[in-house]
Amino acid sequence: MAKYRLVYFDGRGRAEVIRILLAAAYVQFVDDRIDVKDWPDLKPDTPWGGLPVLYVDGREVAQTGPIVRYLAKQFHLAGMDKWEQLLADSALEATLDLMSTAIALGESKKGPLEKEDDIRRFKEHTIPVAMTNYDRYILANGNNGFTVGNHMTMADIGLFNFLDSVLHHGVFALESVKLFPAVYKVYEQVKAQPRIALYLSQRPHSNF
Repeated sequence: MAKYRLVYFDGRGRAEVIRILLAAAYVQFVDDRIDVKDWPDLKPDTPWGGLPVLYVDGREVAQTGPIVRYLAKQFHLAGMDKWEQLLADSALEATLDLMSTAIALGESKKGPLEKEDDIRRFKEHTIPVAMTNYDRYILANGNNGFTVGNHMTMADIGLFNFLDSVLHHGVFALESVKLFPAVYKVYEQVKAQPRIALYLSQRPHSNF
């Protein structure tokens, strides 16, 4: 079994989807959470000047999307065939885009009023439109509470992670998620997966 070490800040951000996927696969890994104040010294040594970075038997790779796809293929969470993999990849990419927007809002240097207006638009327009699209996508391609096919894939984990993040930060409400039945079913199914539920109950508290 390969040895995995995931390097990220002491928060959820761009790394949590990777942690949840590893939990779903029941894979032990070193969760290396660095202090923000140490980042300037570490940054020049990362492949692309950003985190997360995953070390696999000492070999390093960066960027959330490629890491998730690699691990999903390793642990049978990418889809049962090439078409399912493509569908799962498409859905994953949609949620990674949403996460990037959410993170950018959190890191925005705009004034309080302008930032509040951006968050309101994200909450009242961007998320509902995305969840409408996702609901339709699940109904067309998934079954039994899964986004693609009838088994858990990286697409389900990506969707859960995004919703978990915006619920955690109070940007979206659970009652709003329930307005999208297929999305809500995926959210609840991933949350209830025993290995993921155990990870969620034990993960460190995070402000971001």
